[in-house]
Amino acid sequence: MKTFKEHTVLNEIKMGIFRGIGGLKIDGQNVDVEVELYGVDNKNNTFLTRILGIDKKYWKTHPIGKEVAIPARIFRRGPWVRVKTPSVFG
Repeated sequence: MKTFKEHTVLNEIKMGIFRGIGGLKIDGQNVDVEVELYGVDNKNNTFLTRILGIDKKYWKTHPIGKEVAIPARIFRRGPWVRVKTPSVFG
């Protein structure tokens, strides 16, 4: 497993917070979710993420902070948008 360093880029996708509009499929339903991209598993071709926000009815199976491996083909081609977060230091 490789984790990102400060300026590491993997095929133009940088670490950060992403919002998936229908990004994950849970029990056959497309679910909107916000995740933090923190690493990559090159052996399995997946992105390692943590769930930051998900609909309340999925909290029991996918709690906030749960680590989820998202396949690279879904993360690159799916409806994922980078969330711009304001800088604390201005």
